[in-house]
Amino acid sequence: MLKVGVRTIGRGFASFAHNGRVLSSTTGTSEPQTSGKRLQGVQELRRIVNSEPNAGVAWDQVWKQKVTPWVQATSAPALLELIEQNQLPGGRALVPGCGHGNDVFALAEPGKRTVIGLDISPTVIAQCEKTREERNIPKESAQFLSADFFTYAPAKSFNVIYDYTFLGALPANLHSAWASQMHKLLDDSGELVTVIFPVDGHEGGPPYAMSPEQTINLLTPLGFRCIHLRPVTKAHKGRENIEWLGRWKKSQ
Repeated sequence: MLKVGVRTIGRGFASFAHNGRVLSSTTGTSEPQTSGKRLQGVQELRRIVNSEPNAGVAWDQVWKQKVTPWVQATSAPALLELIEQNQLPGGRALVPGCGHGNDVFALAEPGKRTVIGLDISPTVIAQCEKTREERNIPKESAQFLSADFFTYAPAKSFNVIYDYTFLGALPANLHSAWASQMHKLLDDSGELVTVIFPVDGHEGGPPYAMSPEQTINLLTPLGFRCIHLRPVTKAHKGRENIEWLGRWKKSQ
């Protein structure tokens, strides 16, 4: 067991595949999380990413072929709730692995926040820019850049960084580099927000199984302080019980 503040995190997450479905449970009763069609999408995603050594080429092919079984029509309810409750810092924000840009657009409140969406795929970045034009969102509020997160070196740090499905797309040998880059990019007074997903214990990836303990072990050695870590209260259908919200600040 692992304690965060006064809260105890249990290790009782179970997950397994059966007859083309992924079943996950934190309460002892399993719920179907992945339909047959979605499972096929996950398998094709893994085939593309794991067969191409160049990550940029692989993920651009994923977007070109629209092999995106993780994509939702809207941002995670956990993020939208933080925005609605005005709990996040203003200033500069970063969304690495921004995909279609939903989270960038959600965070890009005019006059409050300038958001940069970063993705290694030029194909999806072009889609984001087209969507921005269609929605008449000012470029000053939502900017997009095709670049490698691990070599990205902006002139200024960020007041808030948001990670939902980005860490879960990375193999374990890149996790330490992910944490180091997050520490480098975040302002000393800023906040890192992570929706930890999927917390289901499955093998293989992407997406790779995540856990609250794993995220703590990545961030705390670098001086991150956890200010919130709990299962989300709202989630997209099919993601109930496999998402946690983590909020982190640098230790002063």
